[in-house]
Amino acid sequence: MENAFKEIINQVVKPIMKPAGFKKKTLSFYKNENDLVYLINIQKSHGNTSQELGFYINCCIHSNNIEEVLKEETITQPKEYECHFRKRIESISNNASEKFVINHDTDLAALKKQITLSINDVLSYFESIKDTNSFVLHMSKEGTLKQEEVFRYCVKKELTKEAKNIVDLCKKNIDEKRWNNFFKQQFMAILKEEKAVFTIDFNN
Repeated sequence: MENAFKEIINQVVKPIMKPAGFKKKTLSFYKNENDLVYLINIQKSHGNTSQELGFYINCCIHSNNIEEVLKEETITQPKEYECHFRKRIESISNNASEKFVINHDTDLAALKKQITLSINDVLSYFESIKDTNSFVLHMSKEGTLKQEEVFRYCVKKELTKEAKNIVDLCKKNIDEKRWNNFFKQQFMAILKEEKAVFTIDFNN
């Protein structure tokens, strides 16, 4: 199974990523363009055996411009968990599986084709996000796991609409108790700390 996995990395993933400008580091592929870092990371499943090997594909975007504005350290090759945006590939591509599996029953040719289509979908998705401005606009509509950082960036840059969108998304996706006890207070504190030029109605 390990040989088949290496074959997929070397014969499928690398030939797609290299022409697209990505550089390989272990099982991660990075591309630095403008002020963004794009990352496609292959993550092996826990509990793999000699009879079956499973893996996931993580798709991430990190903005060094956000880090600079927030006076944080910039990172040229962030880890998956350090990125402002990260999703599994099935959230981006309809061709992808939640988990890719290699075992004795796997049609390797079909799996290679599926992975090719899925990664190309991700590259097209990445192409629609050119810089931090388009990234923040996109994430304010779709969501980001580092919502406090992106929200603070929006406040500093006076991006009123995007800041309000982040609040609305957070409120929608988090249960009422957590929203009132933590996130609402955090957003309010950021507005105060940054002396925001705009206000947000957190009750509507």
